[in-house]
Amino acid sequence: MSYRSSQTHHAQGGNSGAHSQGAPAGTPSSGNVAPAGAPGRGYVDPAGAPGRGDVAPAGGQGYDLPSVTTKQEDAHFLITGVPGVVHNRLEIHDFVKNEKFFSLYIQALGYSHDNVQSFFQIGAIHGRPYEAWDGATASDDEGVYQGYCTHGTVLFPTWHRPYVLLLEQVLQKHAADIANTYTVDSASWKQAAAALRQPYWDWAAHATPPPEVISYQHVTITGSNGARIQVENPLYKFIFPPGETSSFEGNFQIWPTTLRRPTSANGQAESNVPELIAILEGALGGVQGNTYALLTQVFDWDTFSKAQGPPTPGAPPSVEGIHNGIHGRVGSSTSGFRGHMGDNSMAAFDPIFYLHHTNVDRLLSIWSSLNPGVWVTPGDSADGTVTIPEGSTVDTNTPLSPYWKTNTSFWTSAEVTNTESLGYSYPDFNGIDKRNAQTIKAAVGAKVNLLYSGSGILGSIPNTPTTPAPPTAPVPSSKCPNHGKWQWTARIRVKKFEVGGSFQVVLFLGTVPTDPKQWELSPTSVGTYCILANEDAGNCANCRSQSAFVEQGSIPLNRGICRISGLHSLDPAGVVEYLKENLHWRAQRVDGTPANPPSLEVTIFCTPLTYPSGAIFPVAGSPIHYTECTRGRAGGCR
Repeated sequence: MSYRSSQTHHAQGGNSGAHSQGAPAGTPSSGNVAPAGAPGRGYVDPAGAPGRGDVAPAGGQGYDLPSVTTKQEDAHFLITGVPGVVHNRLEIHDFVKNEKFFSLYIQALGYSHDNVQSFFQIGAIHGRPYEAWDGATASDDEGVYQGYCTHGTVLFPTWHRPYVLLLEQVLQKHAADIANTYTVDSASWKQAAAALRQPYWDWAAHATPPPEVISYQHVTITGSNGARIQVENPLYKFIFPPGETSSFEGNFQIWPTTLRRPTSANGQAESNVPELIAILEGALGGVQGNTYALLTQVFDWDTFSKAQGPPTPGAPPSVEGIHNGIHGRVGSSTSGFRGHMGDNSMAAFDPIFYLHHTNVDRLLSIWSSLNPGVWVTPGDSADGTVTIPEGSTVDTNTPLSPYWKTNTSFWTSAEVTNTESLGYSYPDFNGIDKRNAQTIKAAVGAKVNLLYSGSGILGSIPNTPTTPAPPTAPVPSSKCPNHGKWQWTARIRVKKFEVGGSFQVVLFLGTVPTDPKQWELSPTSVGTYCILANEDAGNCANCRSQSAFVEQGSIPLNRGICRISGLHSLDPAGVVEYLKENLHWRAQRVDGTPANPPSLEVTIFCTPLTYPSGAIFPVAGSPIHYTECTRGRAGGCR
């Protein structure tokens, strides 16, 4: 096996062309606009030596930063988090409104360097080009690189915690170096850099990130002399270093940048921003419903952590399953070509990946506060990874490779339970007395209701025989919501690698469009469940071992029934007959083409809800399995 050292040639590719801030992708404009470059290719020396780089704004003004020192080959980059005072990670809609945070972050993402702290090599930890990161290999490796991924195991949430922390640590150091170059209001810029943390995208409350992430190819920031300048937006896409796509496969070898819902297979392909926005907006109800169920009805680690396991009544969602849906919607397309977020081995090259996974980390913090004392339980490692032995049991003490805590050891799940010890927190915990677990649980529960409950609209069919109008936006409330007596859910079970890549299952109430390109945006579509899989699973040990792995997820149905059915109640007596006649499903590859996985099984459950006095959330009873809703049809209940 040949691993590149930490001094490899990963470098920033060039970029040309200019677009105005606010102009949608593909809209030309004039002017000399700075290539803010590929995000975060920066070096932070473990000993604290400053980095070097430049971000050239419009007009040719540049930033002269201190020179970089060479990393010692016998020392690893230690992931410590940002030292000093604990600061919040902010939701991206709030983050972009903070002029100093946004200006520093955009420039930090624009650093261009070539070592293990480069954005390219950090992104490659998640998959391609399947090379060791910072020397994290097994001593008895025989030449077939296995990768680091722990998807589908109980380590999924905790393995990604130091991953986001690594990028946060690198970017914050870059931001501090950049702040030191400011000549106007320099003290406040240094303070902003010290407080800067990786933002998150709360996709269960905001269907789409702000345009500064998904629409603007160029943004305006404040430069070191206090002037407003326009630069190329590194949040919009990642520009691959020259030559680095040669080891990729298919269209990924041709595309010079990351793409979201790509428009074509050639090198001039663009991200289809309007389609992306429409798909994300259409999915918000299901994402919010699943997130609320995850935080209020899942109480054990095994169910919470992974989209795997034996058939479970009621199909409770997992954080991995919900997370997969974001990957699929951002990375799919109706043009016949999958984008980077839709392929597990390519996803971490897209800057939106880290906004997404920071929110996954936030949900881990919220869920843990609602379930104090519940943490990683033992599970199967399957085929293992390059540092986790095959067929072993993984647990809270399993090393989370390749994340170095010391020069000889990796972080473990047991060591990442407390985010404040890692230098960050989340706004959900502001003003809460953290000395009492029950106080935390009540306060965080109120915020969960405020953000995700829908204030009771999940079961709000008027008690009239007339067709109800679509529910209006509820007034947010922190109180226990009234979701009615019944919670309807479709459970999806299917072999993860059966299609040969990522795919999704789309549910309909009513007519299914004949054109697959119209499935997700059809008015009869009521939800999707996405399966995130490597197309090149042979290069990932944890993927090879799961060739027969059955993934399980759920699609909430209450909102769709309310919107479409014309029923005056969610009572099973009417809903069962309605679903037998009107519920349909289709499987669809990430490139938009139809799929036909033989193992697919769609089953319907109805869970009774009660509201005990003093309860924070509705209490779910035993799910009732209505086999007749799908039995006897291809992909139905067996």
